[in-house]
This record gives sequence, structure tokens and C-alpha cells, in this order.
Amino acid sequence: MRLPDGTSRIWIDGVGVSLDRATVAIDDPGLQAGLGLFETLAVVQGSVLDLFPHLERMEAGADVLGIELPPRSQRVATVERAAADLADSPRAWLKILALRSGR
Repeated sequence: MRLPDGTSRIWIDGVGVSLDRATVAIDDPGLQAGLGLFETLAVVQGSVLDLFPHLERMEAGADVLGIELPPRSQRVATVERAAADLADSPRAWLKILALRSGR
């Protein structure tokens, strides 16, 4: 697994930011109490595998935890943009996080 480096792009609230600008407040309930959820997606040559089952699982978890997600169309567009950034990699992983704070 390759962790983000100085050239990696992180997406927060649908906006691509540099690694040094990607922050979550230390008092965010997602960090302090685990009030959040995530999905890890496989990306092959810039295409996400099984995107919609991942989104459906995330939506079900969000309903249980009372997390309001952005509209699905916005999440799909952001994931597709992030995956396109990985088109030069034969295989990669993309992690989607949703925190109770709305981040």
C-alpha cells in the first residue's frame, strides 16, 4: 500500500486539495468517538470497481449513524474525478470517508 505523499491529491467536501491543506479538526466527532464510516474502493486504470454497491453500503451505514451525505450525484462525480487522477496507476485504492460532522 502506498500512503499519500506530497504529490497526492486529497478530496474534502468534493474539492481537491493538496495533502498539506487536507485537515480535519481534532475535536471532530469522527475522530474523537468514531462517528463516521468509510468505504475502500479498488481502482483499475482510473476506473472504480463496484462503485454503486459501495455507495449503497455507505448510505445504509449513514442512515444508521444519522450521517447526512452529500447528494449521490456529487459523491459519484467526486469519486470519478479522484479515480481519473489515478489513471496512470494500473491498480490503486480510493478511500471515501463520511464523518458525523458533515465532512
